[in-house]
Amino acid sequence: DPVATVAIFHALDVDPVLNMLVFGESILNDAVAIVLTTAVLDSNDPYMSTTEAILSAINRFWLMFFASAGIGVLFALI
Repeated sequence: DPVATVAIFHALDVDPVLNMLVFGESILNDAVAIVLTTAVLDSNDPYMSTTEAILSAINRFWLMFFASAGIGVLFALI
């Protein structure tokens, strides 16, 4: 669990670069998991073309990526 790992890193005062790498990897994993799940669900929509489904998945990926990063930065600053 990346949240537990980052919490332990803070408690042990681990190198900040390692902390950032784990945090960044967890953000990317969350975004990819959400996008892949919704892309598979959207692919069953008979009213959506293949191009629309691909563009929707790309847009959703960037939305989730930046939203996750923004929330992470917000909580890190608190």
